[in-house]
Amino acid sequence: MRKIYKIASIALIFILIAVFLFHDTSYSSDISCLRIPISEYANGRISQVFNKTSANPVEKAGWDELEFISGTEGAGYFSFTQEVKYKGGTYFAKWPVKKYISAELVEVEQYYDDRFIVPEARILRYLKTKGVQGIPSVEHLLEMEDGTKVILFKKFDKGDTLDEKIDKLSQSEAIDIMLKVSGIVKSLLDNGVYHWDIKPNNVWITDKGKIILFDFGLSFMTKEEFIDRKLYGCATPPYNSLNRIKNTGIYSEDTTFSPSDEIYSLGLNLAEALGLDLQITVPFFNIEYNDSTEQCCAKLIKDIIYRTRRIPRKFRNVLKNALSSRDSEGNIIYGKSSYENIDAFIKDLEKLALQKKPGFNAIQYCKQLFLSL
Repeated sequence: MRKIYKIASIALIFILIAVFLFHDTSYSSDISCLRIPISEYANGRISQVFNKTSANPVEKAGWDELEFISGTEGAGYFSFTQEVKYKGGTYFAKWPVKKYISAELVEVEQYYDDRFIVPEARILRYLKTKGVQGIPSVEHLLEMEDGTKVILFKKFDKGDTLDEKIDKLSQSEAIDIMLKVSGIVKSLLDNGVYHWDIKPNNVWITDKGKIILFDFGLSFMTKEEFIDRKLYGCATPPYNSLNRIKNTGIYSEDTTFSPSDEIYSLGLNLAEALGLDLQITVPFFNIEYNDSTEQCCAKLIKDIIYRTRRIPRKFRNVLKNALSSRDSEGNIIYGKSSYENIDAFIKDLEKLALQKKPGFNAIQYCKQLFLSL
């Protein structure tokens, strides 16, 4: 028996030596056991699971663990929002239009489910890993006892939305704010993310001047995510480019998107920041694209471009390029931005900001005088 045990021990030693010699083995710095290589397929599956869970750690929780702060309720088209207390901290909570508001059961049709809440948390956490500034911070992603997903955001510093400040802005302040918003959007696009709902109501300005672009419920990174969202959410139609209006709705077969769609939205925001009261008519809110919607879009843009005569031409040109373009035959296309990339749009905004600085006109005069010699 002892001889058999000795032979088995020697055989086991040879097996272990073979594993070391002929397999790609390694030791983890924080795991003390041997890591045996696995198949490429299995490794891929593990990576998918790891990436998903690490990007979206979901915490189990009960509705009774959330203390809802009265007077902070908000109900949007897709979600409810309210300040809550959770585990000693105070957060800004967001959850689907489903069946709870202030922890009381209400009957509301469900049209904002995990297609939006979980991807929003995932995308925001991804952007944070890339060092993107000016976006909400996801502190917790909760799964309640009934399966409802709830995002808890870090509370914003005291301030107001751009929509609430528009009537009080000077031209230089408007340009400065839109430069910051555009810079955030550039960071998103540089990392493959489309916000897809840029409007004054979604821009937070703190009392210290910090800008936060929030509400990433319609944001996406892939064509598949885009298709999923366009079937369920149209955002706010007046801020949608003509291409976006055509893309919205379950019957739309078009699946194209580009940075120019986001730049168009920025152009509308710029127009409002400069003090233009947008005359938005009812046909714009038809969720399905039709000729009436296109005419409404053209009327809105023409109104913006021609009513800017009360402000300097330099602003008018940027707005015109942001909100319209020309086809190969020279015809004007209202609702499609001339800017193909956001860098060009930001560059023109920077020129406007520079021209607002004291002494700039004198510098320009001296430059022209020198060139004329």
